[in-house]
Amino acid sequence: MVEALRPGYYLDNFEFVLEFVGQKYPDLLNAEERSFAADFRSQSLDAKRLYVRLTGRKGPLFREDKLKYSEIEAVGAAIDELAANGFVDHADDAEVDGLLALLTRPELVALLRGDSPRAARRDEIEALCKQMLDSAQMLACMPFRIVRPLRLDPLLVYRLLFFGNMRQDLTEFVLHELGITPYESYPIDQDTRFFGERQVLEETIALYNLSEQTQQVIEEGQSEQLIAIEALIADVHEQLAGRASKIRNRIARELERLGELDAALLVYEKSDLEPARERRSRILAKVGRAADAMALCQQIAREPDSEAEYEFAISFGHRLAKKFAIRHHRLPPRDISELDQRTITIARQAGVSVEELARRWFEHAGQAAFYVENGLMPGLFGLAFWDIIFLPVRGTFFNPFQRGPSDLFTPDFRKQRQALIDARFEALADIDFFYTRVMQTFAAKSPIANYFVNWGILDEKLLRTVFERIPAADLLKIFQRLLRDPGHNCSGLPDLIVFPTEPGYRLVEVKGPGDALQNNQKRWLAFFKQQHIPAEVAYVKWQS
Repeated sequence: MVEALRPGYYLDNFEFVLEFVGQKYPDLLNAEERSFAADFRSQSLDAKRLYVRLTGRKGPLFREDKLKYSEIEAVGAAIDELAANGFVDHADDAEVDGLLALLTRPELVALLRGDSPRAARRDEIEALCKQMLDSAQMLACMPFRIVRPLRLDPLLVYRLLFFGNMRQDLTEFVLHELGITPYESYPIDQDTRFFGERQVLEETIALYNLSEQTQQVIEEGQSEQLIAIEALIADVHEQLAGRASKIRNRIARELERLGELDAALLVYEKSDLEPARERRSRILAKVGRAADAMALCQQIAREPDSEAEYEFAISFGHRLAKKFAIRHHRLPPRDISELDQRTITIARQAGVSVEELARRWFEHAGQAAFYVENGLMPGLFGLAFWDIIFLPVRGTFFNPFQRGPSDLFTPDFRKQRQALIDARFEALADIDFFYTRVMQTFAAKSPIANYFVNWGILDEKLLRTVFERIPAADLLKIFQRLLRDPGHNCSGLPDLIVFPTEPGYRLVEVKGPGDALQNNQKRWLAFFKQQHIPAEVAYVKWQS
């Protein structure tokens, strides 16, 4: 049952992070970071709650009169305490733009003492303020105190060590608190943690800062600054190569848009992540180096990082060969097989999706049909490989709130677990073992979070029917393709699974009038065709 959040739950979560990081990384925290945790714990309850509230909101400047929280009894006293202990200040050095953003339009007009036209727009009034007042004058006229949280650098370190990235925040805890998302248990210790040395931590923070600078420069459109930022991405620790490549790809893509093709090509050459090779091939063709572009397509076709990249290499390579008359005997032929399809006529019903209407159409025809989309096959995979997914491989688990390892959608996932994965595939060839493994995991793990498993899709009836009707060999072929590129291949699967009155099954992608197949759906359907797995596209025609 979902319960209401406790008052001040966010403080408990914040202190959990401090305690967790302090226990797991005592050797990596410096004196300032250890002092941050100790000093924070010594604050009063109101002061701690207010600081966590401030650091969880978009700032950096806040008006005291707008800080109203039912669980904080005395906000003013809490501000005074935090200021006395270095956790906030009153932003005496704030820039004019930051101060203006805090004021309402009437307050801006009052600041000018009537020196602005009544019909003036807000941006016009702000421009007048900048002309007539400096930041010190504005601060002196403010009808409220300004609050700015401090000591954010140590907090950033705690957040990075806990989440392993800067994208996540304490909302992960909210789901756990509400009882919506329980998580799997796995060890996180010195043998398995990602950050094994301070250098990796500091290089990660430096890359994060460079990423922020990159975004700012992209918004300003200054190619010279982009090149300067890329030069700062020196040789990083091997654990951080992927993060560095992400920044390089963004920089190179912007250089492309600005017409700096030679510079973009140089940056892409330093990246190990998609779509760097694709973009290089396109640029090479664009600048008249078609032979080099073809050679790169052939390299991708031999060793693709994903099926999407492979598909690009084949398609673009054949286009290059035709346009520039280049020999392409090393490229595989394009797949031109036609997909199985049918047209079904259905009466439109308001508020009912086309997929559900199609499912009912099959049921009316006497066939059992389930809406599963991307929930069934990835879910079966997640249940069959659960223990391997949550294997405590070094550097893949940062905190107790993960739906899977951090390398799940990278080639490293399979590489680091290859022997176990191969053994599991061999064991799953026995349909009885396969069924028992899935059903036992389903019973034992529901509803624990797993990237592959959508508990709302799966139930015992569906699972039993799957193992009665689908050969293990078909499921294992699908699992192999999922594993080749989990990040892309967990989507694009057919909407329905249909079980006719006679033995067997059929996967059905439903397309409403005017709807077209997406590339990932085409790839799955082509794969099913090649592997002789029964699948089709059902095009819906509305009944007149």
